[in-house]
Amino acid sequence: MNRKALLGKALLEVLAEFAVFAALLFVCAGTLLWPAGWAFLALFFGFALAIVLWLARKEPELLAERMSSPMQSGQPLWDKVFVVAVMVLFVAWLILMPLDAVRFGWSEVPGWLQIFGALGVVLSFYIMFLTFRENAYLALVVKVQKERGQSVVRAPALTVTSGIPCTRVRCCSSRGAHCF
Repeated sequence: MNRKALLGKALLEVLAEFAVFAALLFVCAGTLLWPAGWAFLALFFGFALAIVLWLARKEPELLAERMSSPMQSGQPLWDKVFVVAVMVLFVAWLILMPLDAVRFGWSEVPGWLQIFGALGVVLSFYIMFLTFRENAYLALVVKVQKERGQSVVRAPALTVTSGIPCTRVRCCSSRGAHCF
């Protein structure tokens, strides 16, 4: 798939996800007049859009891989169970947020803590961006992508680089093994 078509498909997926998220949030809230819900959507999808645009420009193969189905042939059973559990919990979280914050008011969260939470979302997306930038094989499922040239480093978990011990954390990066 060419870059333009890939970007178009990715943008349609982001738009569809936005519609689903918005429906879950605001139907459960019972109103569109929920500023924190709109702020969450703006943060979440602002960063999602930025990452999609960056991936389309810098790592189109990774974008294509990230857009593939979360259930694939050859995927370990434990990974399928894990993916389904994460998806169910994420949807439950999207439903629970407006029920708590707007509809029933089960908890009282001070404004400063809401701002701190928003900063946490920003930080998490920045860390995600750094991960995408460093690992061109960041698939949705556990697998080695031989067709894209990925290989597994077969080196000891603990090694010495420049006399400083370090742990191999990102051993399947597109740029080779890295230590930090």
